[in-house]
Amino acid sequence: MSYNDTWEAQDERATGIIQRYLSDNILLSIDTKDSAKQLYNAIVKRYNETNMVTTAFHALTTLVSMKYDSVPSSKSMSDHIATFLSSSNQLTSLGYPLPEDLLPLLLLRSIPDNKD
Repeated sequence: MSYNDTWEAQDERATGIIQRYLSDNILLSIDTKDSAKQLYNAIVKRYNETNMVTTAFHALTTLVSMKYDSVPSSKSMSDHIATFLSSSNQLTSLGYPLPEDLLPLLLLRSIPDNKD
C-alpha cells in the first residue's frame, strides 16, 4: 500500500480541500486542527453558535413585538398565549431564558388596553 492510499494521506487531502474553500478570515478564527473531522466540527460549531444567537434574537423580537388582535377573524386568546409561550420556550431552549417576572409583563403588554 502506498502512502497515498493511507488514512493519513486521505485526511490531509480532505483537510486541504476544506481549507482551500474557506476564507482566510474563517481559517484564522479556527484553531489549528489535527484532522479534517476536527476542522469540520470546528466550522459547524462556529456557525451553529451564530445561528443560535440569530434565532434567539428573532424569537425575542417576536415576543416583544407581539400584539393580540381581538378582531373575530383573528386568533383566540388561547392561541395568542400559546404563541407567546412557544417563543419564550424557544429562547429558553437556545440558552437565553427570560426572567420569570418579566414574562407576565410582556404578555400583558401584548394585550390591548381596552376592548373596542
